[in-house]
Amino acid sequence: MKLKKSVAALVLGLSLAGSASAAVYDMGTITPGTVLSDFSSTFASGTSFTDTWNFSIATPLESAGWISNVILGSWYNITGLSASLFTSGGIEISDLGTNPQSTADTLFGTGTFASGDYYFEVSGTATGSQGGLYAFSVTTQPVPEPGTYAMMLAGLGLIGAVARRRMSDKA
Repeated sequence: MKLKKSVAALVLGLSLAGSASAAVYDMGTITPGTVLSDFSSTFASGTSFTDTWNFSIATPLESAGWISNVILGSWYNITGLSASLFTSGGIEISDLGTNPQSTADTLFGTGTFASGDYYFEVSGTATGSQGGLYAFSVTTQPVPEPGTYAMMLAGLGLIGAVARRRMSDKA
């Protein structure tokens, strides 16, 4: 009889502790010039979640993006929003919460990435009366080739030479 009461108490305790959610999203292959924006699924109030967003990068690129808690009054909210970027081997590349521009409700990240497979893990707990959801956006651009930097430096040098010549002509 004691065992039945113990099992019943354990089941009741686990059901009151809230539920957990884990979704896996596939963003496919990302190329330079890609702009992605999306929303997570809506989480029931009290639900803790850890979503995984998988993607591949075909050619090296630079990227910037953000993940934001969608706060709608007291209806939708997420506490403890966090996001990290990993290689396909599980090595953490970036914890977006450590970016100086990030806040508790909006996480920012930037970087230059090599070709390969990656994933984001986004987690938190839905605390709004109707639950919670988050939005994200990512933009990419190609990594400039070394010749681009050389051309830029040559142009700056020419501008400096012309400015110096004009200054010496006036004197």
